[in-house]
Amino acid sequence: MPNRGLDLTGLRLPVQSIGNDLLDGITTITPSVRYISFYSWIVLSYVNARRQDNWSTFQSFAGPVEAAIAIGNILSNRHVSGVVGAEGATRIVDEKADPVPLTALVKQSAASIYFNPCQQLKFLLAPAVQVPGLSTERGKPLAEFIRGSVAKTHLGARFSSGALISDATVADLQEFGDATYVAGITEQEAELLIDGIIPLSPTGDTEIRRIGTYGFVLGMADVLGRIPHQDDLFKEVQQIKRSLPKVVHGILNGWLRYLIRDAVAVGHEYVLQELIQTLLIMSESRSAVFDSEVIGRLLDDTQVHNDALDLYGLRRQGENAREIGFEELYSRIERSTAEDQIVEQGIKRWNGPLSELALIKSVEAAPARALVLLPVIWCLTAIRASLWPEPRTNPFEGRSGIGWNAIGIHEVITPALKKFLGERWRLDQVMSELALRTVDQHQRVSWSRMAVDIGHDVALLTTEAGRWQSRPGAKHVQNYRAGRSASRLHPLGNWLQQLGLVDKSGLTSRGRKAYERALTVLKTEVNREAA
Repeated sequence: MPNRGLDLTGLRLPVQSIGNDLLDGITTITPSVRYISFYSWIVLSYVNARRQDNWSTFQSFAGPVEAAIAIGNILSNRHVSGVVGAEGATRIVDEKADPVPLTALVKQSAASIYFNPCQQLKFLLAPAVQVPGLSTERGKPLAEFIRGSVAKTHLGARFSSGALISDATVADLQEFGDATYVAGITEQEAELLIDGIIPLSPTGDTEIRRIGTYGFVLGMADVLGRIPHQDDLFKEVQQIKRSLPKVVHGILNGWLRYLIRDAVAVGHEYVLQELIQTLLIMSESRSAVFDSEVIGRLLDDTQVHNDALDLYGLRRQGENAREIGFEELYSRIERSTAEDQIVEQGIKRWNGPLSELALIKSVEAAPARALVLLPVIWCLTAIRASLWPEPRTNPFEGRSGIGWNAIGIHEVITPALKKFLGERWRLDQVMSELALRTVDQHQRVSWSRMAVDIGHDVALLTTEAGRWQSRPGAKHVQNYRAGRSASRLHPLGNWLQQLGLVDKSGLTSRGRKAYERALTVLKTEVNREAA
C-alpha cells in the first residue's frame, strides 16, 4: 500500500500541533469511544484489588482484558469496527480453540492508545507513580456503571475482582463480548461519557476549545441535516457568512489555521512526489541526474500549469504560465481575495474561488498541478495571515520554534515572498526555487530522524554537487504518495455516531441537548471573559 502516512517533509507537524490544541481527548487511532469506559473500569478493578503501582504489572492485568474484549466482540460480530486487536482476534476465533488463550493481540496495546485521551478527558488522573487513578467526578461514576454491567458475566466478574486470567472458554468470551460490544453504548453510559467530553464546568482553555469543536461539528450536523464530512467543516471555516452562532466562531478560526497549514503541507508533499517519480524515470538510464533537469522536465508541462491557473482566473489569454511575472501573479491573487474581505482574530476571509480547500482538491485531482499551485498556496497563506498579531510571541503554528523547521508562515514564507517580489522573479523561477526548498526540507527531516535513530533512514534521494540520485531499492521510495494530514475530525464523527448524537438525518434528540450544552458553556465563557 502507498505510504500516505509518512510525513517526509515534516510539514504535517504544525498542522497536527494546531489540531491537538483544538481537540484533545481523541486521536486519529482511537476509533471507539467505548474504550474510555472500558479503561475507566479496568483501572477501577486494578486499584480495588490493591495491586502494585507498576506499569508492567498493570499491563499484565489489562492485557488479558483487552484480548477478551477483542475476541468477544469478534464472536458477537466478526465485521465489527474499531476493536483494538480485531485482526488477531479473528485469527484466534478461526482456530476454534477452546479454551482460548488471552495473549497480546497487537504491539501497541489499547492502554497505550487510550490512556492519554482518558486522562485528557479527566476520567483518569495523572499517575502518582506509574498507574493512573480515577477522577471522582467523571471516572468513578463511569467505571462503576460499567462494572455493574460487565460483572453480570462470568469473565466480567472475575476481571472486576482483579483476577489475572490467562485463558477463557468460548462461551464465557461470547457472553463477555455481548456486554463489551463496542457499538453497544446505552443511554446512561452515553450520558456519563458526554459529561466528561462536554463538561458543564470545564477546567481550563483546552477543555473550552474541545467543547467549541464539538459544538462546531454538532452545529454543522444540525445545519446540514446529515452527518458532516470533514470537508463540510472546512468549507464552513472559510466562509465570510458562517452558518453557526457567533459564540462558535473563535473555534472556526482555529480550524481555518489548521486548513491553511495543511494546504502548505499538501503542496510541498505533492511537489516532492512529482519530483521523486520524475527522478525515478530519468534514473533508469543513468545513476545521477542534475536537479535542474528534473525540475526542468516538470516545468515543461506547460499545458497542465496553464490549465491549473485557469481554474482560478490567474492567467490571461495567450500567456504562458512559466513566463508570468511573479509580481503580476501575486497582484492577481490579491485582487481575487479582496472581494468582501474581512479580518477576524488576525485571519482574513473573502468571497471568491481561491481557497485552501479548493487548491488542495485541485492538487489531489491532478498531482502535476502541484508545481505551479504551490506558489499560489504560499501567496494565499501570506495573505491570510498578514495581520496575525504578534507572530513571535503568538506563533501562527501554535508552538514557538516550530516555524523555522517547518516552513513557518512568518519565519520563512513571508520573507521569501518579499524577496521574490522585490527582485521581480518570474513564476518559473519561483516554481524552481520551491521545488528545491521541498527537497531540502525533506532531506533535513531525514537527517534529523537519522540523528536520533541511525537505522531510521527515510530519505527518498541523495544529493551531491547539484545532482540527485534516487534510492529505488528502498520500498518507501517506490511507494511514497503525498496526502493530507490525518485529522481528528474524522474519528470525532465516529464518536458522535457511537454516542447517539448524530445520524443520517443530522442531530438526534440527544445530540441537540449536547449541542445546546456546548453553546451554553461557550456563552458562559464569553461572558466571563467580558466581565
